[in-house]
Order: sequence, then C-alpha cells, then structure tokens
Amino acid sequence: MANVPAAPGTDTEGTVAQQNLTMAAAIISDYMRAHPATTFTVFDLQHYNATFTWDGSDAPIGDPGTPGSAVISTGISQVPHSPRHVVLALPGYSACYYASVTENAATQYGVALGTDAATHCLAEKTPTGALQVRSETKWNTYWPKPNG
Repeated sequence: MANVPAAPGTDTEGTVAQQNLTMAAAIISDYMRAHPATTFTVFDLQHYNATFTWDGSDAPIGDPGTPGSAVISTGISQVPHSPRHVVLALPGYSACYYASVTENAATQYGVALGTDAATHCLAEKTPTGALQVRSETKWNTYWPKPNG
C-alpha cells in the first residue's frame, strides 16, 4: 500500500501525540492497578516503565528525553483524600493533546487548539496540588476531533 499524503491542515504530529498519550495513559492505569492506594512520583513512573520520559517540571516540554522515547508532560495530583489522578500532555503541530487518568474512572482525552497551545503544552499543578490544563481544552472519553 502506498503512503497517502495527509490532507491539508491535518496535524500529523497530533496523530503521533494521540498514539503516544493513549499508550502512556494505559501505563499509568496499569501502574495504579499494580500499586493500589499508594502515592507515586514521576521518578517512580520512570522506573516502572521507561517507554516514555515522564517530565514533571510544570513547564512546557522541550527538553530532550531518553534516546528513543517521547517526552510526556506528566502532572500527578497531590490533592489529599482524592482519587489518584494524572494528566499527561504532548504537543502536536497546531494543538496540545491531553490524557487524564483518574483512578477507577474512564480515561479522558482532550485537545486544545492553536499554536500557542502547542508551544505551551503541559500538565501543570496549582498551588493546592490540583492539576490544570488549558481552559479551551475539549474533553471526551475518546479522542475528540480538534475542529468538532
């Protein structure tokens, strides 16, 4: 089968981001099942599964990762007495893509459009330890269409 070029305006980097975030969310879910009722850090994730470089810097990603692995902005909620919650982010060409994993809940997938969203793509902690993403993010239990 021949390679078919992407349609004009298609965020091909977004497709890769979605695939990587889907895999990373599955790793987080697996970690939560394997380590019930425990707190964990980015360091713990890195040692559990080094498929990705889990970046918890609260800054847009851009640092190089481990050779051969995608760098994923990783926010781990630190809100006491709440279900464990992790938000992952990866930029595409013209959007920031998110996966939100909450213990015992369906994974949520989000897209925030625009070059600013793509260049300032991260999962960020508030001073209270809660996680926040870009306010314009569209969420669903599957990958939402960026323009839909």
